[in-house]
Amino acid sequence: MFDVIFNTTGRDDRALPPQVEGLGLPGPPPPSCSQCPSGMAIAGNPTIIPLTSTGGFPAYLTGIGIASHMTVTPNNVDYDGVLVNESVTPVINSCPSSWNVCSGSTIWSVGETGGTQFGSTFPPAEDEIWDFHEFISNVDKLTQAGLGACAADCSQTYYCYGGPALGTFTISYAFTKGKIQGQSVTLVTVTKH
Repeated sequence: MFDVIFNTTGRDDRALPPQVEGLGLPGPPPPSCSQCPSGMAIAGNPTIIPLTSTGGFPAYLTGIGIASHMTVTPNNVDYDGVLVNESVTPVINSCPSSWNVCSGSTIWSVGETGGTQFGSTFPPAEDEIWDFHEFISNVDKLTQAGLGACAADCSQTYYCYGGPALGTFTISYAFTKGKIQGQSVTLVTVTKH
C-alpha cells in the first residue's frame, strides 16, 4: 500500500509521527476524545486509479489502486480538524511477504485531506478524508517473483486519534499480469468494503 505522506508539526507545534497525511498549518490542539466521531463509513464509490493514469506507466510497471472517500459519523456534527489514525493488518496473503501489502499507520486531519494523485484531483470536504490504497513499483513485481497472480486481504481499523475505534473495513488487493504497449506489467485492482 502506498499513502501520501507529509512531515509536519502537530496542531500545538508538537512533532507528530512521520506518517501524517493531509494536515494543514499548526493550530489549536486536537479535540479530546469526547469530541471524537462515533463511526466511519465509506462515502460512495472509490475512485479507481489505473496504471495507465498520468504519471503511472511507463514510470511504474506495477500499480496502482483506489482513492477511498471516507466520512466520519454522526453527520450532524462538524468534526473537521479531528485527527483519525489507522491500523492495517494482513488477513490472507498469497503475495510475497516482502511486498508489505497490508501496512499503514497514517494520521489524517478530518476535512483537510485531498490533493492530486496520478492526474486526478481529490478535493477536501467537510467531515471526510481521502484514503489512498495503492501499490506501486518501478518493476513488474509478478514477473520478478515468478508468479502469475496473487492476492491479499487486509483488515483496516480507523481510530479517533488517541481514542476509540471508529470502524473496521477489508481492503482487497488483486495482482494480475498484463501488458501495456507491449510491456509486461503487474496490474493492481483494489476494493474496499
